[in-house]
Amino acid sequence: MTNRLFDDDVPQAPPADAGVEMRVAETVEVPEAPDYGDADELSTRVPCFSDADRILRVWIDAGALVRVQVSPSWTHKLKGRDTLERHFRQAFALAAIDLATPDDPLPAPPDGPADPLAGLPDDALAELERIPPLNKRTISAFTALFRDLDARLEAAIERADAVPQPVAQRVSARSRGATVTLDEAGWPFEVAFDRRWLDGADAGAIGANVLRAAGRARQRYVPPAEVDRTELDELTAEQDLLNRAYLAALLPHRAFRATPGSARSADEVDR
Repeated sequence: MTNRLFDDDVPQAPPADAGVEMRVAETVEVPEAPDYGDADELSTRVPCFSDADRILRVWIDAGALVRVQVSPSWTHKLKGRDTLERHFRQAFALAAIDLATPDDPLPAPPDGPADPLAGLPDDALAELERIPPLNKRTISAFTALFRDLDARLEAAIERADAVPQPVAQRVSARSRGATVTLDEAGWPFEVAFDRRWLDGADAGAIGANVLRAAGRARQRYVPPAEVDRTELDELTAEQDLLNRAYLAALLPHRAFRATPGSARSADEVDR
């Protein structure tokens, strides 16, 4: 996602590891960044986003800000009380929306009813073959199993809800007059500038220090600990198998039941 109306003919801020001397960056120490090449080459591999007025561009790779370009004429493009901070927030917001949208469409639902036995291993299929068609006895047995499983699921959910959920915090870092804040997911969220520094900084210095501040913030960011879902996952898998067993009992005419009360033939197993 790039635009060709940006000031591509004007030299822009280099990547963080480019080794170019900049008058505001002599004392800034940051980890080495990958060499992403020029902006056009980078845009073929890393998503690029711009604000609506094309005052700046940002490249975001796996949630990390990897390059920033600010138009050399950005001061002339701001109208009234508009601020450069607002344009950064807009570009970051557009990136968050675009990158959160899956590129591939969802698969179309299959034609006809779903196969309750799809994907089950042979040993599970062999057990399902032993289930007789539904009658008063099997209905009573399934009812008891469903009630027991529902009770265990409800208790597991209550235990999970009682555990304090880990919450990530926003984190900020500064480089010269630029402060970058990452949101709770560790993505760039906003930029704040020291007004006096911004008044004397050129476009290259702005982009370089925003990038450095974002790198420092990412080093400080601590993602929330993963919640232990082992018990819920096991009960959900048990629920899925019980539902399949119930559907298999509802469909005694299916091909897996060669004849009522008999197992599949050897040919059917081979198929």
